[in-house]
Amino acid sequence: MRALLLRALCSPRLPAALCLGVGAVSVLPAAYGAWKVATIVVDQLHGPALGTDFLNLYAGANLLVTEPGETYRFDAQQAVQRSLTGVDDLLVPFYLPPYAALLVGWLGWLAYPLAYLVWLIIGLACMLVAAWWLAPRWTRWHALVWLGMSMLFLPGLLGLAQGQTSALMLLCAAAFTRGMLERRHASPGLTVATVGLALKPQFAPLFLATLVLGRRWTGLLGAAGLVAVLNVAALVRLGADGSTAYAAASRQKMVETLSAEPTFLLGPTLLHASHWFLGVNATAHVVTAVLELAVVVAFLYVWRRGPATDEAYLLQLAMLPIASIIAAPYALVYELTIWLISFWLLWRYTASRPAARAGLLWLTAGVWVAGDLGVELTRTGGADFAALLGLGAVAFVVWLFHVHGARSGTLGLKLNRSSPRGSE
Repeated sequence: MRALLLRALCSPRLPAALCLGVGAVSVLPAAYGAWKVATIVVDQLHGPALGTDFLNLYAGANLLVTEPGETYRFDAQQAVQRSLTGVDDLLVPFYLPPYAALLVGWLGWLAYPLAYLVWLIIGLACMLVAAWWLAPRWTRWHALVWLGMSMLFLPGLLGLAQGQTSALMLLCAAAFTRGMLERRHASPGLTVATVGLALKPQFAPLFLATLVLGRRWTGLLGAAGLVAVLNVAALVRLGADGSTAYAAASRQKMVETLSAEPTFLLGPTLLHASHWFLGVNATAHVVTAVLELAVVVAFLYVWRRGPATDEAYLLQLAMLPIASIIAAPYALVYELTIWLISFWLLWRYTASRPAARAGLLWLTAGVWVAGDLGVELTRTGGADFAALLGLGAVAFVVWLFHVHGARSGTLGLKLNRSSPRGSE
């Protein structure tokens, strides 16, 4: 009986059927979400702005263009948002760092409805290009197929509706992965991708560490130099008052992250999961520190000798999007969109490994359900279960990496310069 149960669990058929079931169940809420996107676009083109998260992005960009010293002042942001919605909504704060504000500042030159529509189109294009670059090539139109499938994953779809940066982050993470997989001439792409990932700096540390461990010095130094130049230009634009306001806003954000009630700032991080299950207390923070240390140890284990020489390189890169989100102090449930890259890479790795493919499908179904619940029923803790599943995914990658190394005996060998994954 035990052997039959184990065989069923390790066979891809059962979890594949479960994934198909989850996808079928997701069709209706996804269709409703698509209708909501269309409704938001139509409403905002013909009337007051709706209360989407895009309000914060536009308010920051608008203030940077018109009153740069007020960019990070919450009362000024709220005044802009009220002028757009026509109602006394709660503030949706703008927190992106100065160099990121400079990169999205062009939105402030557009009228709000047009800015929202342009941002939505950019988001769709980002998801399509990311799928074209990295998703498994099932058909000639695989990118469109994967884009359609991604729309069934509600964090991706509603991230677009809310005007989040998650689609852009997906593209940047895809460009980073593609750059790591390519030859030395990929350095400009790695530089741009790393700068894009730094739009939300809490997700960047492990990507930066990957550049160091992969000896991609050109990409690393290029990104550091570009961010430094952008930051200087942004701080000059903000002036002393604007820079002081940014420092104050950043401190407030950190205090909220560490001390806010679990029903606030819902997101798939180990910190929030600890708060959700244990409460906001010292025990939760100790548990968070232990779990985040485990993630760092797992990351160092798979990257300790630099890029692998064979398929295990896919495992190393697959860990990054998941680990960078769950180890961050703060994230929104929409950031689960970035995990698509991890699942695409793991799908490629497990193509001829049925037991590993079964494990991947179980994880896919779990994250899919948790992500959908995290978006639609926020008080169910779906984002926190997604964080725990992300921790399981990190352990899954470590296990695959260990088994692969034990069988092949080729991991950690340095590549020569003619290899597509050579160092710089």
